[in-house]
Amino acid sequence: MLFLFVFGPMIEYLCGPVRYLVLYLICGVIGNVAQAAVMPGSHVPSIGASGAIAGILGAYLVNFPINRINTLIVIVIIPIFVRVPALLIIGLWAATQFFNGFGAVSTTVADQSGGIAYFTHIGGFLAGVILIGLLRRRTLRG
Repeated sequence: MLFLFVFGPMIEYLCGPVRYLVLYLICGVIGNVAQAAVMPGSHVPSIGASGAIAGILGAYLVNFPINRINTLIVIVIIPIFVRVPALLIIGLWAATQFFNGFGAVSTTVADQSGGIAYFTHIGGFLAGVILIGLLRRRTLRG
């Protein structure tokens, strides 16, 4: 939800409230369909908004890859606030999802992924990357 709070307002600005809601809901549905397609025999229910939020991250990455985001980094026990490009934050998150998702599929027991539906995240993220081009109504000014 923190990611939605940080990245959502700019995407809502680009799309408008109705198209933003449509983007959010479609990304959530596509994310859950992707998870069900990859692990059809799973007995673990898939509940949550993570696919939809991942879609908003994908949409943000397409439109604002160099925007700087305030981030907290803890070195030993010292918290440090730094500003890093969105590409780094979202890119690291997405790489982790892809790595863990495909790693869970390649194991002999796919349901041992710790209860995290990685393909919900992957599917929602890719849906956001693709759909933002269709649902964006405002253009970015340089």
